[in-house]
Amino acid sequence: MKVLIGIDSSDSSNQVIEEAASMLLPKGSEVMVLSALDFLDPLPVDLKEHVVAESERLVHHAVDKLRDAHPDATVTGSVPDGFAAEEILRTSQEWKPDLVMVGTRGHSGLTYLILGSVSRRILLEACCPVRVTRKKERSEGKEDYKVIIAMDDKENADKLVEHVLSSNWPEKTTFKCINVVPERPGQQLTHLGVEAMKSMKLHYDAMVAQRTSWLDAAEAKLNDRLGNKSAHAEMLRGDAKTALIEKAKEWEADLVILGSHGRRGIDKLILGSVSESVAVHSTSSVEVVPQKQKVKEKKVHYIV
Repeated sequence: MKVLIGIDSSDSSNQVIEEAASMLLPKGSEVMVLSALDFLDPLPVDLKEHVVAESERLVHHAVDKLRDAHPDATVTGSVPDGFAAEEILRTSQEWKPDLVMVGTRGHSGLTYLILGSVSRRILLEACCPVRVTRKKERSEGKEDYKVIIAMDDKENADKLVEHVLSSNWPEKTTFKCINVVPERPGQQLTHLGVEAMKSMKLHYDAMVAQRTSWLDAAEAKLNDRLGNKSAHAEMLRGDAKTALIEKAKEWEADLVILGSHGRRGIDKLILGSVSESVAVHSTSSVEVVPQKQKVKEKKVHYIV
């Protein structure tokens, strides 16, 4: 497994290293720690040398910590000169990691940035899974690691299950397979007529039954491969963004895993999507997995 970790001098970057150190990496894994020197304006030579030295010290400290945590992995560091997001994306393209890890906010040169700049751009443009880490205050006595797998459709569910099964997890990890359906058509639609309402309810019930089927299948496959009945399926109703964020907080999830596309068939995460909103607003760490959609042939109707 190859993991690329983007850091700076912020507290959130410390959390990235802490989370990376706690991961169970397969023997022979490779980890690269990267801190880019993205100066917005030219600096005096002595000040630039100080910033470079501080970045190198930061990376060396992170590398040492990760080598101690993962003695069977190869851990290296890099301090490229360039904009943070561009350097992480460039390195991701060239080095082809299985996972990119970043914090929720950081510093770029001397300018303070929040998620919506570096981390958000990486989420939007990376071609591999990206994990945005957050410090999680654990309740007293909480020992298990909780993971929500947010599933959108059957194809999405199958791919996310395979993604989860390709990773190593702590012994006491529990998974919750979740799908969010809209609220059942209500009285506000009675003006459409009795027959239309019956048709809509039949369609809604069929949709719920279909989703329940592949949601239960995902739960069964995870339990079959991981054992100990560690996975449970749950269907929520309402707005997907709100429901997932609230469920993660209520259940005290450590990690939320989502695909980057929705039912609109867009194969990359976009601004305003469920994945982007959860990544920005969740109190849990969030891992977004890019998923390519099958291209469907479309019939062309010639009118001339």
